[in-house]
Amino acid sequence: MARDVWHAKEIILTVLHRALARAENRMPAGARGGFIAAGSPFDALASVGKVLSTATSDTLIVDPYADERLLTDYALLAPESIGLRILTDKAAHKPALKPAAERWTQQHGTKRPLQVRLAASKTLHDRSLSTQRRCGSSANPSTSWRNERTPASRASRMRIPPR
Repeated sequence: MARDVWHAKEIILTVLHRALARAENRMPAGARGGFIAAGSPFDALASVGKVLSTATSDTLIVDPYADERLLTDYALLAPESIGLRILTDKAAHKPALKPAAERWTQQHGTKRPLQVRLAASKTLHDRSLSTQRRCGSSANPSTSWRNERTPASRASRMRIPPR
């Protein structure tokens, strides 16, 4: 019985992932890669890496359950001089984040600026990533992705599923 439930779950997930892949292929190029299925750690690393590597200014990562892996696995993917801001839940973040952030700042200083802020307990739910990227004059991002105050830039936002 448990094996049948597991098999049915796998079939549903496969169909769902195919549907998401097809929908994503129909999206404008700048909007692709914005959804990462839960249980896909390599896809998450690759997608977040794509967004972080194009950052030209401040990057915000919201992760209620942040730990040191946020710095060791993801933060280094951003170019030098890009500010990284982390917003995490006061009660839900992992204790290893603080010493990792202190060592990060000690080692990288102003070359890779880091700020960690704690939100009130249970006020954050989803993980997300926001960064500001400069677009060339030939780019024509969709209006939903454009920052209306600075038409030459495009904001990237990504939901990151629970680990």
